[in-house]
Amino acid sequence: DAWTGQFFGSDTEWMPDIPGYIGVVPYRNNDSHLHDFLNRLQNHQKATQTTTPSISPASGSAAEDTTFPSLPSYAAETMVDSIVALTMAISSLNPGERADGKKIITALSQTNFTGVSGPVSFTPEGDRANPRYSVLNLPTRGKEWENVGFITPGAIGEGVNALDICWASIGCDQQEAPSDEYPVPPEQLQTWVIAVITTISLLVVALAAKYWRSHEKKKRLKTNISEMQKKMEAMKNIDTELLDLDKQVEEAKRRQASLILQRANLQEMPSTWSSSGETLVEVTPDDDQYWSVHDKLKETMSNAWMSKVWRVQNTSLWTYYSFHKDRLTMIDIDHNERHVWHGTSSLDPSIIYNDQQDGFMMQFSNMGLWGRGIYFANNSSYSDSYSYKPSENTQSDRPRSNKGEREMFLAKILVGNEIKLNRNMRLTVPPTDANSGLKYNTVTGETGGSQVWVVYENGRAYPDYLIRYYKGKRDPKRTPFETREEAVQRTKRYSNNPKTKDVLPEFKSIIAVPAPKGFVTWEYHDNGWKPYGKTAQDALETAYQSFVGTSNTGNHKVQVLGGKNYNEWTYEVDLMTFVQTNIEHSAHAKRDVRRNTSL
Repeated sequence: DAWTGQFFGSDTEWMPDIPGYIGVVPYRNNDSHLHDFLNRLQNHQKATQTTTPSISPASGSAAEDTTFPSLPSYAAETMVDSIVALTMAISSLNPGERADGKKIITALSQTNFTGVSGPVSFTPEGDRANPRYSVLNLPTRGKEWENVGFITPGAIGEGVNALDICWASIGCDQQEAPSDEYPVPPEQLQTWVIAVITTISLLVVALAAKYWRSHEKKKRLKTNISEMQKKMEAMKNIDTELLDLDKQVEEAKRRQASLILQRANLQEMPSTWSSSGETLVEVTPDDDQYWSVHDKLKETMSNAWMSKVWRVQNTSLWTYYSFHKDRLTMIDIDHNERHVWHGTSSLDPSIIYNDQQDGFMMQFSNMGLWGRGIYFANNSSYSDSYSYKPSENTQSDRPRSNKGEREMFLAKILVGNEIKLNRNMRLTVPPTDANSGLKYNTVTGETGGSQVWVVYENGRAYPDYLIRYYKGKRDPKRTPFETREEAVQRTKRYSNNPKTKDVLPEFKSIIAVPAPKGFVTWEYHDNGWKPYGKTAQDALETAYQSFVGTSNTGNHKVQVLGGKNYNEWTYEVDLMTFVQTNIEHSAHAKRDVRRNTSL
């Protein structure tokens, strides 16, 4: 065979029709000078090849022997470098050492050069170290193998370009070699094995589910028991605390009742109250209070007639009201007490006058033009639209009403320090007074042709009178007297009758109303009613007549000296609230005042 131009297995027809075969052979050097040398050597071999007789070791006879047999083409480069290496190793030894094989092997192991078969070096045993191999590629069956580069064991990608190789899986001209991992098809399991595995899997899942449900059930049960124990413990603590609170509440109620009784004993009840133990006391036409309320009602409702008037005598509410009055006194704020109207709409007035704590309550208030508060009006005609329609059936503390009758309160209110504001439904409390740094006590404004006052706390208003009235023509059965004068005349006839002489109570004027001059005595209350001195009598009546002449809108405060035994003190009398204040005393002591008409 020729040394050049040949590869092993040139016939590829027998191979499977799969493209991209890759093979490895001893390194083939493609250098043109080497190939030229090998061609000349081949030709020389052919020209000088002779056959010489040789003795066969087996037969001892002569045999034909080839002096220069043909070398395989794939071993030429390796043989050339082997001869060169052996020559270099022997030449490096002394002549006496060149017959020692061990020394030759040692010399070979120290030989290192670049030959035609690549880098040449040897192991200590004399074997070729890291030989180079040529990489051959067969693109498709029937074609020639192609030399696409070389490799050396241990060196990755040293002399091979992936672009030169046609791969079995991805074809030619690829930038990178494909993975050397190929999927192995799973081994087909037999049907019975699959059935067994499926059954076992289902059993395992069922058992796991059963265990999980049992575990979760126990867990929930444990959690529920724990939560129940916590709730029982919490309920036990709450019950214990509630019992303690019940005891505290009972004690607080007893203490409250005791304090109210103590305060009631220390403070004076209104002089207009009777000794009746009832909360609602009817005021009859033979009482001056009746006509004072009557005149106040008709100021802005001329067609209104009273059928019933009750005075509210609620000690608890009066004590609470007096507490607020004293509180204003302590912070040096004028009481500015007024009689004003209040309609309860759909709320039964008994809820207010029978209450033992607050009376008029913010809790029953609705949103109004000045926010959520308790509203009171100067004009009865304004409160008429908010009046209560009493039931026509029999009631516990008030008789049944007739058709068309309405009810509303004439209340006392501690206005205190007031501020007039435009409508503002977002108000929840009065603004702060820049002068005092305290909040105003009351907000006032105009609506519906009437001045109104709004308070934002309980206790600063007292339901003084409850009035039942109707509008239209006077009904003599319900309203026996049309005027005060008619009632006075009737009273005179009764007073001349010995049987009725001491039956009628004395007249007590509590609201500013006119009366004939010359038949009036001004009195203050100090362990009973006592008259003022003559100078004070004249000053009070003159100021009163002037105040009435201005429809109760003029100056309503006058300064006078005290009674016969109190000439050393100067007092200010408020003709609107009928309260006397000692302006010289450090405590500014106050006393009730009345205008007594003895007709």
